[in-house]
Amino acid sequence: MPRPRLSIHGLLWTVFTAIALCGLSVPSPSRASDEEVRDARRPPLVVVRAVGSVPGSDARMACRSLLAQLQVRCEVREARPLEVLASAIDQERGQVDARKGLELLFRDRAADALIEIDLTDQDIFEPGKPFVFGLASLSDRIAIISTSRLRSADPDVYASRLTKLVMHEGGHTFGLHHHDHDDCVMRRDPSVASLDDAPTTPCDRCRGKLTRRAKTLARPGQLALDRARGLLARRDPDSARQLLLGTVWAGEYSPPILHEFGIAFAKSGQRDDAIGIFQFLVEESPDHARGHVSLGMALQARGEDGDHAKAIAHFERALELRPEWTTVAAHLNQMRRNG
Repeated sequence: MPRPRLSIHGLLWTVFTAIALCGLSVPSPSRASDEEVRDARRPPLVVVRAVGSVPGSDARMACRSLLAQLQVRCEVREARPLEVLASAIDQERGQVDARKGLELLFRDRAADALIEIDLTDQDIFEPGKPFVFGLASLSDRIAIISTSRLRSADPDVYASRLTKLVMHEGGHTFGLHHHDHDDCVMRRDPSVASLDDAPTTPCDRCRGKLTRRAKTLARPGQLALDRARGLLARRDPDSARQLLLGTVWAGEYSPPILHEFGIAFAKSGQRDDAIGIFQFLVEESPDHARGHVSLGMALQARGEDGDHAKAIAHFERALELRPEWTTVAAHLNQMRRNG
């Protein structure tokens, strides 16, 4: 079945209703959840690419570093010319603006990569800093690393520096923040001397987080969810809707993935789309308590005729499923008092 084309805001619920009423061949969330359990054994894909004249051996070294520490698959893809970053080069500084570079790389990233790490031999900087070794987007799961300041007459020293940076920025793409602990690769190291003294591995706390994140990122639909979030942040809801619908048509979703799609659309101001997603979720999975709460909140925020009563009904259903949810109970009582 071809993927539907969407151009009208708020059409998602119409499509979801058609799926439900017409019995289109879309796997149910319960079936997707079974597949999720099996697919979770297949680690998320990390793609490493060189931008400019970075040796292929550096990209392969980066992959080996990741495979040694993280539960991932890693592939080295074809290098791209430096021109990819041309508009991010600050001519006065003679450096690449890393933030602008990440934006360019987001739009040019590998289509199947959940995480992408790009290596360049150009010196890079972040506004307010003279230089940075690397920069990563936690939400887009993409990183840029510069080898410019890592060179050494000793190849082992260079390899150690690059390995540490790949692990550090790779940790960010998994969603980890800085952890300023002496024995953790996620600590801040602003100089070459500090980098040389840094550990090559995450601490136990960060390693546990990385293990849990790897399992989460292996979920069917995660790649589409991440891309949709990025597109919504860039004010491109039409493309985000296409990703969502493609995920639903393919059956590559579970209740948690649908819920996070709804949250992403709600946060970006696409309220009608979010309501459609949450409605589809609770019809497919009536016992999804968070789905009922999120739908109630979205309906309450929209405030159209009948939304208040519908929101109360969904909060009540959430409390039937989770009677101990005191914050929802307090919110529901407040809504009732306000009429």
